[in-house]
Amino acid sequence: MTRPFPSAGLAAPAAALLLSGCIAGTMAGLPATAGDSRADGPAQVQLALAPAPPPVLPVKPRPVDAPVCGELAAGQTARSLIESQGKRFRVECRRADAAQPAPAVVILHGLHGIGRSTLYARLAEALNEHGIHAFIFEYLTPEAPPAKPPAAKAAAKTAVVRPQGQAQAAGKTVAPPKPAPKSPGVESAAQARAISEAIAHVQALDYVDRHRIGLFGLSLGGFHALALAARDERIAAVVNMFGAMPRAVAPEVARMPPVLILHGDRDAVVPVRRAHELDKLLKRIGADYEIKIYKGQGHSFRGAADADSLARSADFFARRLGPVRAAADPG
Repeated sequence: MTRPFPSAGLAAPAAALLLSGCIAGTMAGLPATAGDSRADGPAQVQLALAPAPPPVLPVKPRPVDAPVCGELAAGQTARSLIESQGKRFRVECRRADAAQPAPAVVILHGLHGIGRSTLYARLAEALNEHGIHAFIFEYLTPEAPPAKPPAAKAAAKTAVVRPQGQAQAAGKTVAPPKPAPKSPGVESAAQARAISEAIAHVQALDYVDRHRIGLFGLSLGGFHALALAARDERIAAVVNMFGAMPRAVAPEVARMPPVLILHGDRDAVVPVRRAHELDKLLKRIGADYEIKIYKGQGHSFRGAADADSLARSADFFARRLGPVRAAADPG
């Protein structure tokens, strides 16, 4: 049974970003201000800095009865839940076969979630081979609330309701009106806050070195990862694949951890010029970074570029988050 990460008494950090607008298409356009004509695509989104979250104290999660993230043995994998803002977000925890404590990377997917993509799992496996724990965090769509018990469903179905403007016959049962459909996802500011709190939960695990946390972001996840790393010193390294630094955030950036930029020169969703803009920004502030532009590749890597990008990402985190030791043989 899947169980949530306990909150462990951590104070909820302030939202790392504030995004307004509709994220209904691609993450290509991230205008600096409302009505900015520089948008690259149909999505009209704004990002702005918010106050930094308070320091996170290393609190050990409460023990649970099933082998979820808090009590995984070396080399084990489990799916669990992280609570944020009254919602529960799925996370896949992949603990490396490494001595405690070891670095960890939080993996942020793109606009369409995990879907059928194998990229995130393959990246997690590559990280584990380097002795780095991996956490694939599904920050866009929280898990649906628990279903009502059968008795509650039956009571709701036979409730006596007087429809507006109509007389109600005595004893007649009428099904209650259906609620308006709700969006399955969460707003952008809630996404950023959920990501920030997920990092706090990962830091609290006793097998994670809380000072060596990396972020991998693909497309929308890359926008979140870069913007958060620009003002959150918990982040020690970032890999940005197909994403960019939000234009509303870029003027405020004064520091960045080591960054790896991966982009295709034929990306029609987030144009490659956004990668070159990030290149110039990082150079201007004197950041430590690497950049790789894949020729002939679009908003997903194919063939040799796919394999190279994953290997390059895992190697970057291994170098930037520091050496790790293999777990001792219990025998």
